[in-house]
Amino acid sequence: MDGKEVWAGALLVMLAVNPYQLWHVGFQLSFAVTLGLIVFVPYSQHVLVRVPVWIRTLVAVTFSAQLVSFPFLVYHFHQFSPLSWLVNLLATPVLSLLALPLGYIALVLALIHPALAAVPVWFTTWLLGWIHEPLYALEQKVIPFTYWPHPEWWWVILYACFLGILPILWNRGYHRKRDVALCFALFLGLLAAARQPFAGSEEVRITFLDVGQGDSIVVEIGNQKVYLMDAGGTMRQPAAEPWMEKRDPFEVGKDVVLPFLMARGIEKIDRVIMTHGDLDHIGGMEALVPRLFFGEVLVNGKVPEEKEAKIRELFLKKGVPITTGAPGQVWSDGPGIEWKWLHPGETTLHGNDASVVLQLTAYNKTVLFTGDIEQGGEAALVQNGLSPVDVLKVAHHGSNTSSTKELLAAITPKAAVISAGENNRYGHPSAMVLQRLGEHGTAIYRTDRHGAITLIISPAGLSWRTQKLDT
Repeated sequence: MDGKEVWAGALLVMLAVNPYQLWHVGFQLSFAVTLGLIVFVPYSQHVLVRVPVWIRTLVAVTFSAQLVSFPFLVYHFHQFSPLSWLVNLLATPVLSLLALPLGYIALVLALIHPALAAVPVWFTTWLLGWIHEPLYALEQKVIPFTYWPHPEWWWVILYACFLGILPILWNRGYHRKRDVALCFALFLGLLAAARQPFAGSEEVRITFLDVGQGDSIVVEIGNQKVYLMDAGGTMRQPAAEPWMEKRDPFEVGKDVVLPFLMARGIEKIDRVIMTHGDLDHIGGMEALVPRLFFGEVLVNGKVPEEKEAKIRELFLKKGVPITTGAPGQVWSDGPGIEWKWLHPGETTLHGNDASVVLQLTAYNKTVLFTGDIEQGGEAALVQNGLSPVDVLKVAHHGSNTSSTKELLAAITPKAAVISAGENNRYGHPSAMVLQRLGEHGTAIYRTDRHGAITLIISPAGLSWRTQKLDT
C-alpha cells in the first residue's frame, strides 16, 4: 500500500464521519498539501542531482508544500508572501531537527520526573523565541506582492490542470532540463495571471463599503491608481470588568476595509482622503497605515483634533506627505478621468461642514462625494455653482441636516448612495431625505440594505453591483 492509498483512505473516513469538513479551509489545506508532498517530493529530488540529498529533500518539501498551498491561500485569505519560501527553507530544519526532538525528549523525561523536563523545555522555548523574534519583526514590514486578488474560476481550473499534468509528463519522460525550464516558465506565467494585470484596465470601480454607521469608499482607476476616501471607525465602550475585554475586538479598519483591499489585491493607496476628523470616517485608518504603501494624504486643511492628529502622525512617520486642496483645483488620472476639489476653501466652516467634497468625472459620468457636509456646507457648494451629477454620495449618512432641496435641485442626481448602519440609533437615513430624493426620481442604494455597493463606470456606461438584494 503506497502513500496515496493511505491518503485516500483517511480522506474517505473523515468525510464519512463529517462530509461538511470538505468546505473547511483547514481540511482542504491539510489533505491537499499532504497529497502534494506524496506526489511531488520524489520528482523534485531528481532535479538538482548534484546537490547534497538533505538539501534536495528540504527544497523539495518546501517547494511542493508551497506549490500546492498557493491557490488555497490566495482564494481563502488573499495572502501569499514571496518570502514564505525562504522562511520555510530556514525555519523547517531548525524545527524538524531540534525543536521537535527536544519536545519528545521533554515528554519522555516528564514521565520519570517533571523536573527533568525543565532543561529541554527551556532550550526549546529559547530556540522558538530566537526563531519567532525575526519573524515578528518581518510581519511588521510591508512586503510587495503579499496581497493577491480573488482568483477567477478559470485560473483555479488552469492551476489545478497544471498540477495534475506535471506527474503525468514526468512519468512519460518529459523531465529533461528544457522540460523543467518550460514547466517553471508556465508556473511563473500562472503567478503573473493570478495578479490579474489587465483586469478592469478601462473602467473606474467605486466601492462603497458596508462599514456600519460610517463611511469608507474605495475608488480604483483602472489598474493604475487607487483612492481610499475614509475608512470607517468603530465606537467602543470600555468594558465594565477587565475579564470582559475581548482579546481581538472587532475593528472596522482591520476587519472590513483591510480584507476588502486584500481581496482586490491592493497593496498601495495612491491617495487617501480623510474628509474630516470624525471617528466614524477616519478611525479605521489606524489599522491600515502599517499594512499598506501610501502615496499621499489629502485633508481639509483644518487644525486636527486628537484622533486625526494621531493618524496624521502615523502617516508622517512613514514619510507620506499630507496636503490639502482649494476650490477649483483639478487633476487628471488619465484620458477622460478628472477630479475636482469643490470644498472646503478659505472658510469659517468647521466640523462636518468642513468635510472634503470632491467631484469625479469618468467617461462623461459624474460622481459627487460629499463627506458629512450639512446645510451650511451645502449652501456654500450651491453658491459656488454646481452642475448636474449622475451619482451622489449622500452626505452625513442620510441625515435630515443634509441633502437640502437646494442642493438636490442644483445637481438632480440620477442615483444616490447612502452609507448608514443597519438599525442605527440616529434613524439614518431620514425619511425626509428619502422623500426629497424620490421627488427627483433618484435611484437609491443603501449599505444598510444592500451591503457593499459597487459602481463600475466604463465607456459603455454605468453598472451597479450590490452585496445583497434589497429587503
